[in-house]
Amino acid sequence: MPVSSTRTSPEMGAAEPAAPLLSIEGLTAGYAGVPVISGIDLEVAPGRIVCVAGSNGAGKSTLLKTLIRELPVMEGRIVLAGEDVSSLSSEQIARKGVAYVPQVEDVFETLSVRENLEMGGYLLASRDVGARIDAMFELFPIMPPMANRAVRTLSGGERKLVSLARALMPSPSLLVVDEPTAGLSPVATETVLGSYLPDLARTGAGILLVEQKVNEAFSVADYGYVLVNGSVSLQGACSELLARGDLGQIFMAAAAHNS
Repeated sequence: MPVSSTRTSPEMGAAEPAAPLLSIEGLTAGYAGVPVISGIDLEVAPGRIVCVAGSNGAGKSTLLKTLIRELPVMEGRIVLAGEDVSSLSSEQIARKGVAYVPQVEDVFETLSVRENLEMGGYLLASRDVGARIDAMFELFPIMPPMANRAVRTLSGGERKLVSLARALMPSPSLLVVDEPTAGLSPVATETVLGSYLPDLARTGAGILLVEQKVNEAFSVADYGYVLVNGSVSLQGACSELLARGDLGQIFMAAAAHNS
């Protein structure tokens, strides 16, 4: 059953389902004509965090690369806000409101925090960049004191915050985040997953998160998909997935298969 969101109608005062922001339908993709993922169905609603989990080799990176159009769609389609964007380029996808935070090389280390945010505003009119930086500083109050520091001098958690804020500069409707806690300390991991991402979701952006720290990610995400051998093996509300007794066994079996 796909993830859903609710919104309240001002006139009716009742909750109603929100239309999906992103719908991935029967997606098959891979490399050199060889499928790595097959028949993927996935949805992300506005203001919701959806986590894709799986062992190494499950197809998580292939899914994200296809979504941001670094890989072609072999079968199926990608629908964003009701529009089929399966054949668009990476730049066109970005202009449609999709921002991508890669696992590595997600910041310009020699530039200052402010300069990183300015780089993130490349799609904006120059007159709007300053206002968006102010909005990022308001959203993340710990950022203004470090505005003029080179990013290379920041901690791992602070650098990840800069990467997230930089991706948010053009006000994307969908934020795609790849392994944001890789290499972070437990404290920084808790801050990124338990604070930064929920704060971003509260702005109304949909978040598609790929993360290997399943328990931590599912504790903050609304809906989860577990990939095994390139297909969705398990999906559901994250609270229900965490309550399953066999979740760890599924990951262990998948890891053994891919080793």
